[in-house]
Amino acid sequence: MKKTLPIFIKKNLSNLLFIFFILFMLWQKLPLWIEQTKMEGETFHSSEVFDIRSDKKIQLPLTGSPQAIIFWSTTCPPCKIELNRINRLIQNNTLDKEKIFAVSAGEAISTVLKESQNQGYLFNLVQDDTYQLSKGFKVKGTPTVVLINAQNKVEWMTMGVSPSLELRLINHLK
Repeated sequence: MKKTLPIFIKKNLSNLLFIFFILFMLWQKLPLWIEQTKMEGETFHSSEVFDIRSDKKIQLPLTGSPQAIIFWSTTCPPCKIELNRINRLIQNNTLDKEKIFAVSAGEAISTVLKESQNQGYLFNLVQDDTYQLSKGFKVKGTPTVVLINAQNKVEWMTMGVSPSLELRLINHLK
């Protein structure tokens, strides 16, 4: 005769495993959330990056205008989700593409351009070859979105897919 655990033990065990998983994920993310929260209100001096489309060097963040800086990679599926959401807002004339900067680091410019063309990205594409900008914002992974106000202060920063991204962008860049 096969012995099985009573149903209430099975349910409690699965609930405990689920709770353990959630706590483990929070424990993993908590240091990142704390670090990103500490970044809010920080003022950043511009770093030189390469504007891929204009073939010129520019300074980011820009001074005097709110902007969104998105650190991304062509091999990052969550990056595609977030960048496509941003692109739709630009296509709908909800966002100004001139205030959006997608920053790539460590990838060939040809790869970035090819992915951008395949996806139809309308916003600014820049290369952070020296990693100065990435280090300055303490980027740990992609996508990382940083909202900068007109005084070059971080208003909000997040990593990964954010359910509030569109609303935050619309309110920040108006």
